[in-house]
Amino acid sequence: MSYLIKSGVLAAALAAGAATAAQAQELLTSVRHADMERLVEAAGYEVVGGDAALPTVQFRTPDGLNATAFGTSCTDGDCTGMNLIAQFDSPPSLDVVNGFSVRYAAISAVRSDGAVYVTRYLILDHGQTFENLTLNFTVFANIAGNYPEYVRTALGADDDGGINFGDDTSTWANDGECDDTRFTGDDEWLGITLNDDHRFKDATDCRSLYEAGRIRLKN
Repeated sequence: MSYLIKSGVLAAALAAGAATAAQAQELLTSVRHADMERLVEAAGYEVVGGDAALPTVQFRTPDGLNATAFGTSCTDGDCTGMNLIAQFDSPPSLDVVNGFSVRYAAISAVRSDGAVYVTRYLILDHGQTFENLTLNFTVFANIAGNYPEYVRTALGADDDGGINFGDDTSTWANDGECDDTRFTGDDEWLGITLNDDHRFKDATDCRSLYEAGRIRLKN
């Protein structure tokens, strides 16, 4: 009896493994709403909403990133493309957003209408395996999840969330003007620097002007 039970368990495990392997190698030339939900779940994320008619699937990662998969180039709910999108409010300067796109070429970051959209577009016309599409979801989520920390660092926030003014090693330090290009404000309080060589290097001037309300971060 014990042998039969163990044999049955082994057979079931092998069958499950075979099914998983078959799904991984499944070639998709288009996706429907149900396929998008399968991809989200295979990536280890939670389906939290969506609309089968569009189709869209809203999902959340274990790290708390909220994102949406949109079907594109669709005919009767059958789509030959997908756009993965994560939205972030309170956008920083365009330079910071563009810098994120350059840093992570696998995605695109766009600043529009008071928000930043991090996106990754997937084309299925010639077919992609289920496994590869799942990996694309993972790549997108990992990069989009890095966005808040990237912005925090780019704006010079310290570990407590305040501003990291840096030091006074700029050749124009202590001249009464802020030469750190992370800041903006009245021209009379800003140096005429045209590059980023003085970022984090004019602490005393920038701190004093910032605390006096003369300048602000470009965010």
